[in-house]
Amino acid sequence: MKKTILTSAFFLFTQIIFAQDSTQWKFDYDLEASALHINPGLTSEEILIDPIIYRKRRTNNIFRPRREFVSDNPNFHTASYIGVKIKTSFKDKYKFQSNLYFEHRGASYGSNDRDNIVWFPHFQFSGIDTFLIFKKEIIIDAQAGNFVQAQINNGLKIYNQDYQGVNFRVSHQNIFFEYHQVGDLDNQIGLNLEEYIHLSLGFENEDFRLIFSQNRNLTGNSIAFKSYWDSDISFNYFLKEKGELYFQYGHRYNNKIDLAKNGAFVLGAKSSLINNEKIKWNINPSLRYYSANYNEGHYNPNFTYRDPNKGLYANTAGRFLYPLRNYYYDFDRWAVHTEYQDEDVFSIALKTDFDIKLWERFHVKTNIETLSIHRDKEFYTNYFYVIDLYYTIRKDFQLGFIISNKTYNLDASFPTFYMMKEPMFGVHLKLDSIK
Repeated sequence: MKKTILTSAFFLFTQIIFAQDSTQWKFDYDLEASALHINPGLTSEEILIDPIIYRKRRTNNIFRPRREFVSDNPNFHTASYIGVKIKTSFKDKYKFQSNLYFEHRGASYGSNDRDNIVWFPHFQFSGIDTFLIFKKEIIIDAQAGNFVQAQINNGLKIYNQDYQGVNFRVSHQNIFFEYHQVGDLDNQIGLNLEEYIHLSLGFENEDFRLIFSQNRNLTGNSIAFKSYWDSDISFNYFLKEKGELYFQYGHRYNNKIDLAKNGAFVLGAKSSLINNEKIKWNINPSLRYYSANYNEGHYNPNFTYRDPNKGLYANTAGRFLYPLRNYYYDFDRWAVHTEYQDEDVFSIALKTDFDIKLWERFHVKTNIETLSIHRDKEFYTNYFYVIDLYYTIRKDFQLGFIISNKTYNLDASFPTFYMMKEPMFGVHLKLDSIK
């Protein structure tokens, strides 16, 4: 699948280059970068973790992570990266985006430690064009390559997730058909889902969106865990500039139709409560439910982000890489819920962020995320906070002092975070764009 995506995108790109007038081409470039140092050196190395998850990871992970203390990770050693972004487009319709990221995963590991200096590419080909078919205007929109922090529909399964895939959408006025294929959600991500094919038919306007979908789940173990189809319905109601309400229900056929025992849903809202020159305040509450049957089999603990032949210290990149830029992702994702196999899981989430201008170029930004998961007849609450007092050097370029309890967790089978018992203190330099 991945070789097919690479070959197809490269072929399409080269054909466009040599077949069209070069004066129609546009070229653009950009940079992003970050340097972050935050560790528990002034406080405690103790962590907080759900006892159920601790026992599971202690059993399944080859490094046998300890319950009491955080393990070594790039945050503790002034990890830094830079991304070089190049984009070319033809007639503003056909585009090729290529990003190349270079990482130094810890200054204290040595300036030229090859085990902690890595690079990796991201690319995406996209095209959109309009055709007249039987005198009807048809819009075709397609993408292939890397999808970053992506979401499908309202994020019942796929949200806050990086992957390689293809997307093809055909629309006429307010009606559309979409084909989305994810190359792999097993290797590195640990969801035991080798390929995911999403077919949807929808209607949307400025007020709402309604989508009906059929999904093919090609699994990794055809004997113990067979491939299957599932269905879902997704609905959004847009509140103009204030945000939206969203809902998605999914059903996995498991011997019979049972909306509760074989179902799952997400219900949430996104809102911009305040947005002016002084204060920005966004909020995103949500409820989720996954039945044990719906999540069955979507857990593969046999992956690690470290080299299994080394110890924990200065061992931050194995066969699979947890990119430094992903530190800025949310904790909440489907894999957090599927780790509770054989249980019906209900969760309550709240994400909120403030950005307050104190004076001149000085701001304070706060990001808070809570995820309370009901399992084993009671709730366990995960909470993460980042308080950032920063100085704006220029737009999208910040130097700041951070207080947080969030740090990389390289000891799970999917990208996630450790929740520190006490706050950590650190500094960061972050460039989002040079535009």
